[in-house]
Amino acid sequence: MKNLGYTFYKDYFSKLEILQENNEYKPVFDGNKVSDKLYNTELNNQTTNWINQLFPLNTNRIISCELQTVYPGLLIGSGYIHEIGSKYKDSNNKNLVQNELKLGFYFDYTTGLPLIPGSSVKGVLRSAFEKAVVSYDKDWNIIDCKKLDCSKKEIKKKIKFRASQYIKELLKEITKKDWTDKQISALEQNIFEGKNIEDKDIAVYQRDIFFDAFPVDTNNENGKFLANDYITPHKDPLKNPVPLQFLKILPQVTFQFNFRLHDFTDEDDNVLLSGDQKKELFKQILKDFGIGAKTNVGYGQFSEDPEQAKKEKLARQKADEKARKKEEERKRKEEEERQEKLLQEIKNKEEEEKKRIEEKRQKLEQEIKENGLENILKDCQYLNEISKYLKILKKYQPNKNISDYQEALKICVQNNMKREPKKWKRKDKANWKKIEHWLGKEIADNWFNELT
Repeated sequence: MKNLGYTFYKDYFSKLEILQENNEYKPVFDGNKVSDKLYNTELNNQTTNWINQLFPLNTNRIISCELQTVYPGLLIGSGYIHEIGSKYKDSNNKNLVQNELKLGFYFDYTTGLPLIPGSSVKGVLRSAFEKAVVSYDKDWNIIDCKKLDCSKKEIKKKIKFRASQYIKELLKEITKKDWTDKQISALEQNIFEGKNIEDKDIAVYQRDIFFDAFPVDTNNENGKFLANDYITPHKDPLKNPVPLQFLKILPQVTFQFNFRLHDFTDEDDNVLLSGDQKKELFKQILKDFGIGAKTNVGYGQFSEDPEQAKKEKLARQKADEKARKKEEERKRKEEEERQEKLLQEIKNKEEEEKKRIEEKRQKLEQEIKENGLENILKDCQYLNEISKYLKILKKYQPNKNISDYQEALKICVQNNMKREPKKWKRKDKANWKKIEHWLGKEIADNWFNELT
C-alpha cells in the first residue's frame, strides 16, 4: 500500500493544471480523477501487521482495546489546509476546480495510515474529568465562596476540584466502590500530570503513556476504509449552499487504542484502580464522548465489535477467575501462617509453663535438701503449701510419706489454728478433710478433740 499521507497531500495535486489568461494564472483541477486512489485502498493484515509488532500485548504494561467506528464515520485532522481555494469559473460559469476534497486529514508520516494522535486521545479522556466550580476547605469540606471574606483571586485558589457525577458513577461501576472528590482529583493528576496521591512527581518510566490509535481491521467490502462525505454550511439563507466534500473513515473500521498504564495506589500502596481498570474507564469514555471533529453531528463515535467484545469479556472472566484463585490462595496461605503462628505460640507457652514448673520443683527440692521437710512443715504458714512439698517428697524420698512427719505436721496445724481459727472450728471443714486424707480418720478425730 502506498503512503496515503503522501497520496493525499502530494500526489492528489499532481494533476493540477495552470491556465494563463489575461496575465492571470488560474488553477484547473478535477478531484475525481485522483480521489479513487484513496477510496479503493484496502486495509489488510499486511498493512497492519507492524502495529502488532510495535505494540506486543502483555509486555511492558502495554494495554490495548479495540473500538469500531459507527455511522457516519470518523473525521480527524480537518483543521489542516487542503483545498486549492480557487473561485475562477469557465465560460459556462462552472468552477475550474471541481470535486475537491476541501478539508484536511491526519495521516501518520511514516506509515501513511490515518491515525488518532495520542494527544487527542489523552485530551478527550481528560475532558471527561470535568471540574465543577465548587470551593473546599483544607479538609475537603464544601464551603460557600460568597461567605468568604476574600478577593476573587483568593477564592480561585480555594477552588480545588469537584468530580462530575459521570466519572463518579463510572468509577463506581468499574471498581464496585464509592470514590471521593479527593481521590478522583488525585486520579486525574496521576493519569494526566504524572503525580502520585501525595501530589509528588512520579518517575517518567512509571507514568501512563497514550499512544496513537491506528486502524487494524474493516468489515467493509473489499477491505475499504476510506470514503468521501459532504457538509453543507448555510451561510446565507437567501443563497444556495455550497456543499464541501471531505475525506472520512468509513463506519465498521476497527481502531486499536494502545496505552502503557500503571496501577493507581493510595499512600499505603493499596491498589485503588488497576491498569486494566483504567483501560475499561478509558474505553467507556471514548464510547460516550467520541473523538475527532464534528462529534456533535455523529462523527467520531465508537462501539465495540460484538465478536471482539465477546473475546474481551471471556478474557476478563478468565482474568477475574485467575485473580479470585490468587486471592483465595493468598488467604489460604495467610490462614495457614496464622494457624502455624498460633500453634507455635501455644507450644512456646506450654514450654514456658513446663520450664516454670520445673524451676519451681527444683527450688522446692533444693529447699527440702537444705532445710529438711520436718523443719519446713513446722514453719509452714498455710496448709495448702504442704501439697507441693508432698509431690517432691515422693520423688526425693520415695520410701517416706506424710505420716512419718506427724509431729511436724501437728505443729503446722496448731500454728494455722491460731492464725485462722474459723477454718478449724468444725470437723467437716476442708482443712480437717485434708488431715483425714493424709493421716487417716482416727488421727484426724484425735487431733480435733485434742486441739479444739
